[in-house]
Amino acid sequence: AGNILNNPPSIGAYESGSTALAPVVPVYVSSAIANATPTLLEMTYNMTLANIVPAAASFSVLVNSVARTVSTVAVSGTKVQLTLESAIKFGDIITVSYTKPSSNYLQSFVHGQTASISAKSVTNNCQEANKANAPPVVLVNYPETAYAGFISDLDASSTYDPNNDPLIAEWTVPTDVSISSLNSFKTEFLAPVVDKSEIVNFKLAVSDGKVILTKDLPITVLPYKPELAAAKITEIEASDYRTPDYPSNIIDGNTTTRWSSDGDNKWLLLKLAGPFKISHVMLAFLEGQKFESYFDIYASKDNINWEHILTAVASCKFSGERQIFDFPAINTNTEYSYLKYVGHGNSVNLLNTVSEIKIFGTSQQGTNANNSKENNIIIYPNPARDYFNISIEETTTNSNSIRILDFSGRVVFEDSYTQITNKIQLPDSLDSGVYIVELRSGSISIDAQKLIIKR
Repeated sequence: AGNILNNPPSIGAYESGSTALAPVVPVYVSSAIANATPTLLEMTYNMTLANIVPAAASFSVLVNSVARTVSTVAVSGTKVQLTLESAIKFGDIITVSYTKPSSNYLQSFVHGQTASISAKSVTNNCQEANKANAPPVVLVNYPETAYAGFISDLDASSTYDPNNDPLIAEWTVPTDVSISSLNSFKTEFLAPVVDKSEIVNFKLAVSDGKVILTKDLPITVLPYKPELAAAKITEIEASDYRTPDYPSNIIDGNTTTRWSSDGDNKWLLLKLAGPFKISHVMLAFLEGQKFESYFDIYASKDNINWEHILTAVASCKFSGERQIFDFPAINTNTEYSYLKYVGHGNSVNLLNTVSEIKIFGTSQQGTNANNSKENNIIIYPNPARDYFNISIEETTTNSNSIRILDFSGRVVFEDSYTQITNKIQLPDSLDSGVYIVELRSGSISIDAQKLIIKR
């Protein structure tokens, strides 16, 4: 199918010399005592420490210039945890020192020995015993609007607690919205694909262990360039596939079916019904996917000379749902007849999986996608209110059923019809918006056109 794309250059293995590297040495960062654990002093280092525990006598803790006995020592990750003989109180001034012993000293996993430290100040987060609790101050930076199929940020990292209590965040989101983390103060979400404006309600709950504050975050999700038409795909070729993940599954409007192939540089080649100015492509990957897929996009006028449009693209790392990828502005005025998806595996393995590809833009005949010249099929009136007519002037068009899909690819109406002028009554359940009318012969799509419903 056309010329063969060159494989990306391989990267050779690194060569190592014989020079020995100096051991990596952990460096002291800070120390603190939390209000919830007033007998526990935590020292933090800049890297994970080996699980070697020095004797308690290696540490010296002064509280208001008076020595406080260290009862036990523990090492966990980047932390050295000193349990004190008695609790620290609000206002106490604390310092900590470490004298490297002759054995069992603090060190990294590559035997870098941690240096001694003297009289380092310890942050005292203990509160006044009778002081009233001050609730957290919840601050969130978020977009009031987001485009369907794009990733946006929810940032509550500026939230703080006046008492320096540790805070816990929990996000509540609708079931059809994918989010990167439900418990981080800064998270991302993939806006669902919609065919009309839709309000998505997020909620953030913040707790300091005593009170829980909630904040509602309504975000309006807007359809992305609803005035554009979807290109008709007439042929699909693939480098190969894994049964039953056939290449044709990518245009069946069902994200539970897919094309898949193992290995680098595995490809799908799509032939369009005619020259088409491409604005963007919408891709869906594996349902429930929680990792990135890697790919390139190429386009061609003649299936011989190919232009590299999108290079080394990574999909959403926390969702395989429909996502939009814009063509660069320099390519959006060129009329292409072929599109090629070249997969490079994913962040887990070399499996390539695509459940849906849709191409949006304008056809050579102009922005009016309501008249299919190839088959002389006309849909009218358009926009429609309660019904529309289908006129098929070409008797060789062997279509016998109709489907109406919303812009997320969901089938919202399906019926059979004969090859004469037909009046299709629209269900009351279809709201105003942009839809795709698909004419089918059995399981094969022979024509797809945009329909606008205004009610």
